[in-house]
Amino acid sequence: MVELLFCKLLLNCDISVKAEIGQGLTIYHPYGIFVNSGAKIGSDFTCRAYVTIGNKGTDDERDGCPTIGDGVNVGVGAKIIGPITVGSNCSIGANAVVTHSFADGNVLVGIPAKAI
Repeated sequence: MVELLFCKLLLNCDISVKAEIGQGLTIYHPYGIFVNSGAKIGSDFTCRAYVTIGNKGTDDERDGCPTIGDGVNVGVGAKIIGPITVGSNCSIGANAVVTHSFADGNVLVGIPAKAI
Protein backbone atom coordinates (compact mmCIF):
# COMPACT_ATOMS: atom_id res chain seq x y z
CA MET A 1 0.00 0.00 0.00
CA VAL A 2 2.89 2.36 0.75
CA GLU A 3 4.22 1.77 -2.77
CA LEU A 4 0.90 2.85 -4.31
CA LEU A 5 0.79 5.99 -2.19
CA PHE A 6 4.40 6.78 -3.16
CA CYS A 7 3.56 6.36 -6.86
CA LYS A 8 0.44 8.50 -6.72
CA LEU A 9 1.68 11.35 -4.56
CA LEU A 10 5.33 11.72 -5.42
CA LEU A 11 5.41 10.60 -9.05
CA ASN A 12 1.82 11.43 -10.09
CA CYS A 13 1.70 7.90 -11.46
CA ASP A 14 -1.61 6.01 -11.35
CA ILE A 15 -1.40 2.40 -12.48
CA SER A 16 -4.55 0.60 -11.39
CA VAL A 17 -4.04 -2.62 -9.47
CA LYS A 18 -7.03 -3.99 -11.43
CA ALA A 19 -5.29 -3.57 -14.81
CA GLU A 20 -4.07 -6.84 -16.29
CA ILE A 21 -0.33 -6.47 -16.91
CA GLY A 22 1.94 -9.33 -17.94
CA GLN A 23 5.45 -10.11 -16.70
CA GLY A 24 8.41 -7.95 -17.59
CA LEU A 25 6.92 -4.47 -17.16
CA THR A 26 9.60 -1.80 -17.58
CA ILE A 27 8.92 1.85 -16.77
CA TYR A 28 11.55 4.46 -17.59
CA HIS A 29 11.02 7.82 -15.86
CA PRO A 30 7.76 6.92 -14.07
CA TYR A 31 6.17 10.37 -13.98
CA GLY A 32 2.59 11.17 -14.95
CA ILE A 33 1.67 7.67 -16.13
CA PHE A 34 -2.00 6.64 -16.06
CA VAL A 35 -3.22 3.08 -16.71
CA ASN A 36 -6.98 2.49 -16.47
CA SER A 37 -8.30 -0.47 -14.49
CA GLY A 38 -9.76 -2.05 -17.63
CA ALA A 39 -6.49 -2.10 -19.59
CA LYS A 40 -5.02 -5.44 -20.68
CA ILE A 41 -1.29 -5.31 -21.31
CA GLY A 42 0.89 -8.23 -22.41
CA SER A 43 4.32 -9.23 -21.20
CA ASP A 44 7.57 -7.32 -21.80
CA PHE A 45 5.79 -3.95 -21.98
CA THR A 46 8.02 -0.85 -21.93
CA CYS A 47 6.59 2.53 -21.00
CA ARG A 48 7.97 6.04 -20.49
CA ALA A 49 6.80 9.24 -18.76
CA TYR A 50 3.39 10.85 -19.27
CA VAL A 51 1.77 7.87 -21.01
CA THR A 52 -2.01 7.44 -20.78
CA ILE A 53 -3.75 4.11 -21.37
CA GLY A 54 -7.49 4.44 -20.88
CA ASN A 55 -11.03 4.60 -22.13
CA LYS A 56 -12.90 7.40 -23.85
CA GLY A 57 -14.55 8.63 -20.67
CA THR A 58 -17.50 6.24 -20.40
CA ASP A 59 -19.29 5.77 -17.10
CA ASP A 60 -17.87 2.28 -16.62
CA GLU A 61 -14.10 2.78 -16.43
CA ARG A 62 -13.47 -0.85 -17.40
CA ASP A 63 -15.53 -0.46 -20.57
CA GLY A 64 -13.74 0.42 -23.77
CA CYS A 65 -10.12 0.10 -22.66
CA PRO A 66 -7.18 -0.94 -24.85
CA THR A 67 -5.72 -4.40 -25.18
CA ILE A 68 -1.98 -4.27 -25.81
CA GLY A 69 0.07 -7.24 -27.01
CA ASP A 70 3.45 -8.57 -25.88
CA GLY A 71 6.71 -6.69 -26.43
CA VAL A 72 5.17 -3.25 -27.02
CA ASN A 73 7.40 -0.20 -26.54
CA VAL A 74 5.67 3.14 -25.80
CA GLY A 75 7.39 6.53 -26.11
CA VAL A 76 7.07 9.60 -23.88
CA GLY A 77 3.65 11.25 -23.81
CA ALA A 78 1.84 8.67 -25.94
CA LYS A 79 -1.90 8.16 -25.48
CA ILE A 80 -3.61 4.82 -26.15
CA ILE A 81 -7.33 5.36 -25.86
CA GLY A 82 -10.51 3.40 -26.44
CA PRO A 83 -11.62 -0.18 -27.11
CA ILE A 84 -8.72 -0.95 -29.44
CA THR A 85 -6.05 -3.61 -29.85
CA VAL A 86 -2.37 -2.86 -30.34
CA GLY A 87 -0.62 -5.96 -31.66
CA SER A 88 2.53 -7.53 -30.26
CA ASN A 89 5.98 -6.07 -30.95
CA CYS A 90 4.66 -2.62 -31.89
CA SER A 91 6.54 0.59 -31.15
CA ILE A 92 4.54 3.71 -30.36
CA GLY A 93 6.35 7.01 -30.91
CA ALA A 94 6.55 9.94 -28.52
CA ASN A 95 3.29 11.90 -28.22
CA ALA A 96 1.42 9.57 -30.60
CA VAL A 97 -2.34 9.31 -30.04
CA VAL A 98 -3.50 5.77 -30.80
CA THR A 99 -7.29 5.53 -31.24
CA HIS A 100 -7.53 2.67 -33.77
CA SER A 101 -6.42 -0.97 -33.70
CA PHE A 102 -3.12 -2.01 -35.31
CA ALA A 103 -1.64 -5.40 -36.19
CA ASP A 104 1.59 -6.92 -34.86
CA GLY A 105 4.97 -5.36 -35.58
CA ASN A 106 3.93 -1.82 -36.56
CA VAL A 107 5.65 1.45 -35.74
CA LEU A 108 2.95 3.99 -34.82
CA VAL A 109 3.51 7.74 -34.95
CA GLY A 110 1.47 10.92 -35.18
CA ILE A 111 -1.85 12.39 -34.13
CA PRO A 112 -3.87 10.33 -34.85
CA ALA A 113 -1.35 7.51 -35.00
CA LYS A 114 -0.54 5.89 -38.34
CA ALA A 115 1.65 2.91 -39.11
CA ILE A 116 4.90 3.75 -40.90
